[in-house]
Amino acid sequence: MKKIIYLIVLLISISLCSCVKTPLIGDLAGRWRIESIKYPDGTEKGRTGNFYSFYRDLAQLNRKVVAVMDYEKPDIKLEFRNVNPADLYLWGITVTKEDVDTAHWYQQYHIDHLKGSSLIMSTPQGATITLNKF
Repeated sequence: MKKIIYLIVLLISISLCSCVKTPLIGDLAGRWRIESIKYPDGTEKGRTGNFYSFYRDLAQLNRKVVAVMDYEKPDIKLEFRNVNPADLYLWGITVTKEDVDTAHWYQQYHIDHLKGSSLIMSTPQGATITLNKF
């Protein structure tokens, strides 16, 4: 009888653990602290205290701004809704005068380096963002 109870408890434990959603994005998953940003105009900014967080199909910037993420190695595309892209400068996002649509904003990144706790991304606008896993 004890073996049957032990077996039932074991099966329940295994079934509960198998329901946990694991990240589908590999090493990119997690919270990343911005170490430096090199902007297209040549200016550089050191550690700003800002973060990127990536998990499954979402990205968060400092847990305030949420974006829907499309990740196809080595490229990331973030879709921001109802966010003024000019407010995202501290995350390495630069805009031009033509980028005025704040209802939908798409930002693309290319992953130049991703290994362990080190991540370097670049944007089509010319910014390079260096991050460390936090």
